[in-house]
Amino acid sequence: MAATRRLIVNADDFGYSPLVNEGIIESIKKGIVRSTSALANFPAIEEARYMFKEVEGIASIGIHFNLTEGRPVLPPEEVYTLVDRDGNLWGPRKFVYRLLEGRIKFSHMMKELNAQVGRLISLGFSLSFFDSHQGLHFYFLCPLYFFAAILIASKNGIFKMRSLNRHYIPLNRQGSPPQIYIHPSDLYRKILWYICRRKFKMADRLIYFTEVAHSLKENHEVLFEIIENLASGTNEVYFHPRYITTEQNDYSKIAKMPNNDLITLTNPEILKVIEEKKISLISFKEL
Repeated sequence: MAATRRLIVNADDFGYSPLVNEGIIESIKKGIVRSTSALANFPAIEEARYMFKEVEGIASIGIHFNLTEGRPVLPPEEVYTLVDRDGNLWGPRKFVYRLLEGRIKFSHMMKELNAQVGRLISLGFSLSFFDSHQGLHFYFLCPLYFFAAILIASKNGIFKMRSLNRHYIPLNRQGSPPQIYIHPSDLYRKILWYICRRKFKMADRLIYFTEVAHSLKENHEVLFEIIENLASGTNEVYFHPRYITTEQNDYSKIAKMPNNDLITLTNPEILKVIEEKKISLISFKEL
């Protein structure tokens, strides 16, 4: 009997903007996405709660912890070490620097992350898992962020998370068979995995790319290679499907169009190959 191969395809940044929301919902309805992670601190999360009701039967939703973009959920004065003088969260680089310098209070991270969970729950979302915006809680210079995230997740009964076991797949540009391998720099993640593995459920591996796919063709190639070389067990991959706006040639009109991730994830050929290879598309609810 062949080993079971399961795949979680997650769409990050639900709630970021109306165009992102629209793209994610379409990638679930018409594509292979079965999970999304939501940003609690952007205004578009209000409309997102109604949109998600259309797909909640087939997709899971988690929290996309965010300490580096937008405004905090809490009043800025309550988490003043997390924000600049205008009340906006520090960008990722400044956040890391300030965290290393001891200028970010751990208690402020805990309060804001807990408020973000509370915000999503108050909107009616049933959270299945957590990850973070820009993956920063995984970053080896931010262990305090990671521990704040797992403490708040545990407190709120969230015991599933994005996999710490990151595997890399190169783009097959030279005609050689792509192979999934573990990068030596991921030792830190392996340590975190060892710490968390008994309390938190994760996919067996998170598929990551050694290069950025710059074109639609490369985006298709990446996903086909993942499917062709998918290992047994549960695999996880994430994308950022959305609509984008672009000016027409006469510069007088703005057109809405899908980005490469959205086009790829809704490509009927992708779903056909997944079905042919008997790969099960699942959400975090089935993990």
